[in-house]
Amino acid sequence: MTNKAAPLEAALNEAQSRWKAWLRARYPTLSHLHAEFMQDAAADLTEYVQNSQNHFTEADLARIGFVILKRRVADLFRDKAARWSEQASAAPADEPAQSAPAIDEGYAKILRLVVGHIAHLSSSDRDLLLRQADDMASGRSAMSVAERQQLSRLRTRLRQAILAKHRIDIRAFLRDEL
Repeated sequence: MTNKAAPLEAALNEAQSRWKAWLRARYPTLSHLHAEFMQDAAADLTEYVQNSQNHFTEADLARIGFVILKRRVADLFRDKAARWSEQASAAPADEPAQSAPAIDEGYAKILRLVVGHIAHLSSSDRDLLLRQADDMASGRSAMSVAERQQLSRLRTRLRQAILAKHRIDIRAFLRDEL
């Protein structure tokens, strides 16, 4: 047993019960996946520690393990969002509408594509989008010049990605709809 294995094993033993309690409280409907999340997080933490040159305390390992666990859960939701968005371009064009939709089919398709793209963004880009949406909802406009430029580049990348992958120009679509 190496000197890294002992603190890691102790941290994992202690963390497992906290992870289980957190998953039960936060995601009870995903109970069938809790063991898989915990196993994946433990394996990722073990790999991280083994590949790292740093020395970690048990508290460090507990924090890192919890971050990894939260990322595994987030990955599940991002994957589901991406698959949901891909259904927009995978549905046959001659497929009949199921019933009178609550929203326009064009907007629904664009929404799916945008959600799929957002699912693959970095966390900092998603945070910027959420902050901008929150600022708009609350009537604040406190973004710095750099953040506004980053947001503009992010929107441009979104438009270009959807144009390249699905041949849909969002700007033209929105002009037609307005």
